[in-house]
Amino acid sequence: MIQMIRSETLQCSGTPHMLEFNPTSEIDRLDSPRTINTHLTYQLIPEMAKQGKVKVVHVLHNPEDTITPFFEFWKTVEGTVYEGDFKKMLYQHQYIIRF
Repeated sequence: MIQMIRSETLQCSGTPHMLEFNPTSEIDRLDSPRTINTHLTYQLIPEMAKQGKVKVVHVLHNPEDTITPFFEFWKTVEGTVYEGDFKKMLYQHQYIIRF
């Protein structure tokens, strides 16, 4: 979304760099202003972002619309074989379970 707004187009121009999958040295080499994507929780984002030295856009999704696809994705992540059930995954990812 941010890349589309900045480029003033409705065309997606690729995926922004993922903070958790790119070395800091690679992100530091990007031209400013940079668009960086992350799935990190607030506790894990860099202190500079918490201090307001960068602009942060926090996008939230309705958990009811995303939790099942997330569970299916998590079972197929390369390098892991998730063998837990849905309820265990919810607990591990700090979701509130209300059955």
